[in-house]
Amino acid sequence: MRFPKITLTSAAALALTQAWAAAASLSINNVTQRDVDCSFDRGCSVLGVSLSSDNLQFYMHGNGAQITTRTRVGGAGSFAAGRTGYQFRIDLTAANLNGECIRGMVFGFQPIDTIVYGGSASQVYVITSGAPGTVAPTSVRTITSNLVEIEFGRPLCPGESSYEIGMSTSMGTPTRAPVWLLIAGPVPIMQTTARVP
Repeated sequence: MRFPKITLTSAAALALTQAWAAAASLSINNVTQRDVDCSFDRGCSVLGVSLSSDNLQFYMHGNGAQITTRTRVGGAGSFAAGRTGYQFRIDLTAANLNGECIRGMVFGFQPIDTIVYGGSASQVYVITSGAPGTVAPTSVRTITSNLVEIEFGRPLCPGESSYEIGMSTSMGTPTRAPVWLLIAGPVPIMQTTARVP
C-alpha cells in the first residue's frame, strides 16, 4: 500500500497553525464565466487560456483526482491588463469514493491584485455559473506574507468538484509548485502540486 506524501515538518505545520490566527480575509465576487472573460479581454474573448492538470498524489483518491489550473494574461485595455490570472479547481468527480474529503487548500501566491470581476472590484472571484463545480469557498485569506488559504463551506468529497476559484497578479510566471490540501481525516495536511506564480 502507498501512503500519502507528506513533506511538511512538524515545525512547519505549527508555523502554519500559528499563522492562521493572524490571517487576513480577501474580498470575493461570485461571477459567471463570461464576467471573467470580459475582465481579461475587452471583447470578452475566451482565447488565450492555458489549462494544466496535476493528479493528487494520495493513494486513497486513486488516479482520478486532480487540481486543474487555468492561466491567462490580461489583454491590452482590459481590467486585467498587465496581470496573469489563475483559476483553480479541485476535481474529485472521478476519485475513489473511499477517499477522504478535502476542507481547503494552501499555496504560495503574492501579491494578489484587486480587479473588476463581474462589475465590482475584488481580490478573488468564484465562477458559479458557466463553468463546472458545486462546492464553493466560504473564505479565502492570506495566512502569511506569501501564503493563501482557500476554505470550503463544507468538505469537498469524492464524486464532487469545487467551483473554479480565481485571482490575479502582476508578478511571477506560472510554475509548478507545492500545494497543501487540508484533509477532513486522520492526516490533516497532504502535499501535491499545481501551477502558481
